[in-house]
Amino acid sequence: MKAVSYITATVLVAAVAVDGVRAADAAFEADSARMVNMLAEPQKGDRLLWMRKSPFVAERGKLDEQRALAKSLLARMPAEQEGADDARKEALRRRAIVWQIIADSPEAPARLSPTPFCGELQESALSFDRPGEYGEFVDDPLASDGRAIKMFNSHHQWCAMMMMNRIAFEPGVKYRLRARLKCAATARGNAFTAGVFDERTWKLAGQVSVRADRMSPDYAWYDICTFVPNDGEYFWIAPGKLNKNGDKDANALWLDKISFEPVPEEKLAIIPAPQKMTVTGGECRLKGEPKVEKVVSIPPEGYELSITTDGVTIRCSDDVGAFYARMTLSQIEKIDPKTKQKIYPCVEITDAPKFKWRGVNFDDARHFFGKDVILHILEQMSWYKLNVFHWHITDDQYWPLEIPGFPELQQYGGECLVAGQSRKYHGEKVSPGIYTANDVREIVAYAKARHITVVPEIEFPGHSVCALCAYPQLACDPQYILKRERDPSNFGGGGNGVLCIGNPDSIRFIEKVLDHVCEIFPSEVIHIGGDECPRTFWEKCPKCQAFVKSEGLTGIEQIQPWVTRHFTEYLAKKGRRAIGWDEIFIESKNRHVNVSNTKITSLLPKSTMGMCYRVQGAGVAAANQGYDIVMTPHMYTYFDYRQNLPEDPYMYFGGVRLPLSKVYQFDPLAGVDAAARPHIVGGQCCNWTSHTFYRYDLEWKLWPRGLALAEVLWTYPDPAKRDFAEFSKRAAVHRLRLIRAHVNCAPLK
Repeated sequence: MKAVSYITATVLVAAVAVDGVRAADAAFEADSARMVNMLAEPQKGDRLLWMRKSPFVAERGKLDEQRALAKSLLARMPAEQEGADDARKEALRRRAIVWQIIADSPEAPARLSPTPFCGELQESALSFDRPGEYGEFVDDPLASDGRAIKMFNSHHQWCAMMMMNRIAFEPGVKYRLRARLKCAATARGNAFTAGVFDERTWKLAGQVSVRADRMSPDYAWYDICTFVPNDGEYFWIAPGKLNKNGDKDANALWLDKISFEPVPEEKLAIIPAPQKMTVTGGECRLKGEPKVEKVVSIPPEGYELSITTDGVTIRCSDDVGAFYARMTLSQIEKIDPKTKQKIYPCVEITDAPKFKWRGVNFDDARHFFGKDVILHILEQMSWYKLNVFHWHITDDQYWPLEIPGFPELQQYGGECLVAGQSRKYHGEKVSPGIYTANDVREIVAYAKARHITVVPEIEFPGHSVCALCAYPQLACDPQYILKRERDPSNFGGGGNGVLCIGNPDSIRFIEKVLDHVCEIFPSEVIHIGGDECPRTFWEKCPKCQAFVKSEGLTGIEQIQPWVTRHFTEYLAKKGRRAIGWDEIFIESKNRHVNVSNTKITSLLPKSTMGMCYRVQGAGVAAANQGYDIVMTPHMYTYFDYRQNLPEDPYMYFGGVRLPLSKVYQFDPLAGVDAAARPHIVGGQCCNWTSHTFYRYDLEWKLWPRGLALAEVLWTYPDPAKRDFAEFSKRAAVHRLRLIRAHVNCAPLK
């Protein structure tokens, strides 16, 4: 659209076809034909619909040409009428109606403000087939300017009654069209029909019909429609038909003013919100499937979605973008209850994610949930363009992943908490299930079909109680394990089990585990844990002390970085990349030291990725050193924290509160220098499931907070301008959508 686009309300004039009428003046008839060519093309049949072809959008020279030609034809009209028969005179009279409108069009300024107006409705712009029979300008003391248009009857069931001279609209802005009207107290049935018509496509951009019994006998404003102005549109209004008794005043309609008001930007209930969206007005009733076009310039995962009245077009550079475009379509889709046809609002969307890692952590070791629950969560993630399923599949409490050659992992870790069957509530120990290689492949394939990457996490060297119960010889002190009957539930909370790194069998054990993990998980990234690793066992262990000397380490504080470096390099040989919790970057005897206030180890290769979960400063410090970081600071992303709901039937960890509004405040780039920002690859939420017992408990804690996380990581709205109230309106729509899909979504507040 041009910098300024002009729209004109035009006149529809019914004219009898003039085929066969010979003109006395060939030049006159040639000029008349030229004028016709400037207007709309004639329609077939006994009548012609004459319209301005491109009303007042043409260059000033063409507009002047039209006006000059119309005046010339009118000046020569009397000579043409002399001696003409009645048919010829009638044909000329009908032509003159249109010519007079063009000739009298005022030398209006280039722009008229699209605010309520009436003065621009010139009397010369009012045209009727038979003046005085269908409408006229009248004096009306109740009208705003003491002057109004009184309409008696439509020539057709609908017709335009006036031409509005040049009005300037901002390009791409949506306007609300309103009219100040009153109707006769005796009016019956349909008082008026009005709308905006696009003469280029011969389609209505908007329309409304109002019954007389719903109108006031006094002037009042009525909403006609909303639309985005286009060249070649015009406003039309038609009163109801005459009453049967033929009284032309019985259904009279008075028009005082017309108003065009910019409509605040309309946001469809899409989550995550698209990067750019323009609602163009109208709807598409889709027949068949959307058209998909590959455009290499569109960024990965991005898409363009164009919905017009003619159909739906998806443009993307990869299959992921096409998938996400369809997810967006599903959020704005309506189904006609009668025809079952899909209906979409007309909209133009340009969209792509801000961050490539948009994750959900799934803790399957503290409570075992099983394959079916995982598939449910993966499906829900795909609806909101979340693309990383971080599967925390081993921990102190349980090791549900089957590893060939290590059957004791399930045997000695099999009496722990199970989703929906916790001994905390049932008073007995139960044996959770396991995930076989085939189970994993099924889950990975299901996720891949939804463009979700499954990133497995094998916790070590800490959080290894379950592995040590299965194989006590891998501990620094095997008796410590045996005294507790090789039962993970006898070890209390986390942090009481760490692999003996001075024992070569510990290294070989993890290598064999990772070999199998790489075989069944195709993900480029493998999570190797590294958090909350107690150094006290290493300090007292002769094997670990000897290991420090043999490897030339400065002390036990470098054991953790050595482990990370070793397995980062081990995975790199398999074409994989290691990621660990933010403690992997520190050299300290105290595992609680924060990487944000201590030096970062120099032992790790830059290919190592970090996952920042304590304070964001830890991730900022690592990113500044060139490490890729996933942000998941607990104060914004730990969904095992309370939601601050007035009524909540579920248990949570501790007393920290994380309401929906705070999740929406999460800024993965907070405090990150511009140069280091490319190293912040994304973020995720976490729910450590010691207090989450089954699927509906899990869903309650994930949604609707997951909606806020999805928008932060995909759209990344400006942190200084985030509108939580506006987001909440969209989130309310999606909560209902989730509930209808049998997802146990918590209230917004």
